[in-house]
Amino acid sequence: MTNPCIYHDNDNHVLLLIYVGDILIASRDTHAIEDLKKKLAKVFTIKDLGDMKYCLGIEVSCNREGIHLSQTSYIHDVLSKFGMTNCKPVQSPMETGLKLHNILDDIVMNDPKVPYRKLLDSLMYIAQGTRPNIAHAVSALSQWSLCYKKIHRACAKRYSDTLKEP
Repeated sequence: MTNPCIYHDNDNHVLLLIYVGDILIASRDTHAIEDLKKKLAKVFTIKDLGDMKYCLGIEVSCNREGIHLSQTSYIHDVLSKFGMTNCKPVQSPMETGLKLHNILDDIVMNDPKVPYRKLLDSLMYIAQGTRPNIAHAVSALSQWSLCYKKIHRACAKRYSDTLKEP
């Protein structure tokens, strides 16, 4: 499998990840990283920002135990954007046995007060980045993105509540 934005130098064990105008270089060999930066600087104007701390809404920290990824700031932004900063934390994203189909609730479509699809987009990004515990629940709600009902909005809010740290 190949990805057009990830390059791997097998000889030097260097990964080069490119997203729009940003480049991340990863390797255990600091000399290989420096060599690659010099080669890139000969062709492009580059600015070395040092160790990665934040990229695409994901915070990165390193210590002796390993590399830790978090989306705390992004999650707070999402909660604020959708008016849920005062939500109460819950333990599980989905109630056991909850059925999202055949619900005789009124259909709500394109309610500007509740941008359901935008909330789902944000939740999907969080699930893919650092919170796989909500992936199944978000996937289930996504099936209703064109014809969602009040119960689906309530469940999306519950999933967002799961993100809130106690």
